[in-house]
Amino acid sequence: MDSLQTAPGTSVVERVRANQRLAQEDLRAALKDAESIVEAFGPHPLALARLALVQGEIGDPAARETARHCAELARSVGNFGVLADLWAGFRSGLDFLDLDVHEQIRMAQSLAARERDVVAIELYRQILREHRDYVPAVKGLLQIAEKRERRTDTLEAALEVYDLLQLESPGHPFADFVEQAREEIVRQLERRG
Repeated sequence: MDSLQTAPGTSVVERVRANQRLAQEDLRAALKDAESIVEAFGPHPLALARLALVQGEIGDPAARETARHCAELARSVGNFGVLADLWAGFRSGLDFLDLDVHEQIRMAQSLAARERDVVAIELYRQILREHRDYVPAVKGLLQIAEKRERRTDTLEAALEVYDLLQLESPGHPFADFVEQAREEIVRQLERRG
């Protein structure tokens, strides 16, 4: 076991990171360790989220209840990063959360800020399917597309985001910008051959 997991004065963040590494090698040991993190730090949103996610990976039926408890706590303190992590880990399994669109936007922003663009895009897509042309979701996707557009090795990925915007939200107020950006990327890709 990682010496960080038992060192006095270790923060919950350090323990969770160590647990993530442990889970890559041994999920059962990670479950026991996640339980010990909750024991050490009490009902901390990061500790509970980690436990719920490990339980979910193992298929433990307690995962949903742990996630529910964690989500309630995370919402009460405005920790949208933890809510986003739970959503990313469980997807449709957290429909009981009844998240409003503003919470979902904050979650997607948290994912994008942590370079978890693929999951952020998935959440933004879900938002647009429920709230067609919702400007904050469109802007979030535009930010991801523009970030990808700045790098030549991710031009295709930027194009995919622009395509998604045209498909899921054709009536948004930035449609002309999206079409121009798409055309420019297509030209760049054609020049590259």
